[in-house]
Amino acid sequence: MRFIISLTLILLLTANLSASIRQDRRFSQLIIESDLIIVGKVQTCDGSKYSENAFIHITEQLKGRIDSTQLSLHNVDEDFADSSFVIVFVLKNDIGVMDFRNYEYYEFGSHFQKVQMYSARILELLGIIQKQSDQKKSITEWAVKCSEDSLTRWVGIKEIAPTYYPVFYNNYPSSNPKYSSGFIVGEPAYRINLIQKDRLQKILYNFHKIGTLELKFIDTFLEERSIRLLSFLKEKIKSADYTSNTSGFKIIEKIFFITQDDKVKCILIEWRKLKDAANKIIKEDELLKKYERLL
Repeated sequence: MRFIISLTLILLLTANLSASIRQDRRFSQLIIESDLIIVGKVQTCDGSKYSENAFIHITEQLKGRIDSTQLSLHNVDEDFADSSFVIVFVLKNDIGVMDFRNYEYYEFGSHFQKVQMYSARILELLGIIQKQSDQKKSITEWAVKCSEDSLTRWVGIKEIAPTYYPVFYNNYPSSNPKYSSGFIVGEPAYRINLIQKDRLQKILYNFHKIGTLELKFIDTFLEERSIRLLSFLKEKIKSADYTSNTSGFKIIEKIFFITQDDKVKCILIEWRKLKDAANKIIKEDELLKKYERLL
């Protein structure tokens, strides 16, 4: 599943409208703030590599209501294919009219099971927000359930994981408590409890390869600076159990957050300087070996 922010959404027979682009919002935000959520299947795609149109047959309306069985998407992603399943989220404008210029969508390819799972999670959250009490607690548990399922893990973990922005590359003053760890740490939208954390740890320590999703999952536990997590991360580096050199160095960033080891920091700074190097991959391999020798 790839998250796509497209440019234009129109009902059939309406005029083309230019879309406003929204940033990457959390899945719960998207569900709560949208006025219309529909599930559909791409019927036809027509266009060039850079400008492609698609007609969507609506199979289900999860939130809101429109009197149409089809939508037309304009300037969709070039990989947007016939028979792909999609979920489209639309917002109303300031005067309360459904604004088909303002939308986002998830595209699932031919994965019917995945679109079913996402639809079920959307309906669950819509049920939760209709309650008058314990919404935050219920949404947190909903996010944990999403994180436990491999099909919805990415959207779930983004709800409950803190963010770690490395500022040590830019020589931010470590005397400032805000930057003392070398990172700016952002609070998660929803804080999990110890029981929920234990449930997710069982998943974490069974990861075989570390990529973008797994790195975000690790962030849920990073602030504890546990010896178990440190050992796990070091083992992934030693066994090259990561999906790319970038993932490898991102693991080392997390090791630096835990250890605050200046030698590790120096290797990371060397890596950042390779950004535009012609022989970047070779140099990265050398730096990874250099780090392994520190272990």
